Amino acid sequence: MEYRFARPRKIPATHSVRPSTRWLPPLVDWYKANFDAAIFQDDGRENIGVIIRDSNGSAMVSLSQNIQLSNSVVEVEAMAANRAIELSSELGFDKIIFEGDSEIVIKALTDYSPSLASFGLLIKDAQFW
Repeated sequence: MEYRFARPRKIPATHSVRPSTRWLPPLVDWYKANFDAAIFQDDGRENIGVIIRDSNGSAMVSLSQNIQLSNSVVEVEAMAANRAIELSSELGFDKIIFEGDSEIVIKALTDYSPSLASFGLLIKDAQFW
């Protein structure tokens, strides 16, 4: 008994669990473009991906593209956003929601003030489209 009371109690480890996220379709007659970037440091390459789906979840078009190495992850995410916006514009999707996982890029896309960030010109280009 003395041994048990003398031992420090183990505090159960708390695990941080991210809430599960699920893709939600857009409204009828709307489309959703999801974009993302992937960096493969072992191979020294980067890739961006875009998929545009309709309100039924059916893929309308997808794109995967290798890109030149950039300076930061945010720049690659900005390139992915730019390409998603450009692609949807080229294909005539006018009722479209853009979704990405970089909060910095999403905020920058909705802010029309001048940006001195390294990815500022990519954002300006995306806003032009």
